[in-house]
Amino acid sequence: TIGSGVPAGTTNDDQAASKENVKVYVPSKDFAIGTAGAKIAGSMTAQSVKRDIHKMHAFLRFRQMDQGGDEHFVGWFEPQHYIVEAAAQFFVDRFTSMVWTILTPKGSLHWDGQELRCGPPAVRSDAPGADAFESGWRTYYESTFNPARTNLQVMRQHMPKKYWNNMH
Repeated sequence: TIGSGVPAGTTNDDQAASKENVKVYVPSKDFAIGTAGAKIAGSMTAQSVKRDIHKMHAFLRFRQMDQGGDEHFVGWFEPQHYIVEAAAQFFVDRFTSMVWTILTPKGSLHWDGQELRCGPPAVRSDAPGADAFESGWRTYYESTFNPARTNLQVMRQHMPKKYWNNMH
């Protein structure tokens, strides 16, 4: 189910088996093995996962592709965690009438307007480059951007540098 972290269409037996293979990110090896250290590590992991989902919602950029006259939008994102399915419902709700595909190195999603399908991981070269909207956006940005007011610290605070590659 969407958001469960388990691929759509799996059975309870599949879910039980997949729980044994859950990958857990531990932010630092400096934590004590005791309960307090585990709680801190778990809390930090949960916050990191939530932050990663938020970043996916905020920074994913769809690019329009023409597929036999039909509009199809494809987006590329590089999450730190396995969050693709957890983030899916946001995109289904937000872009219900669009046909779209989200590609990540951790898995992919495809929405045809009726059904959400989960797919295999992708590589950056699977995603499209620039689309027709890109030049319009660049023209707007260049006409409104004031280099004298650039504050790189604030820019990095709102959009960490690791996400800059996904924006072009």
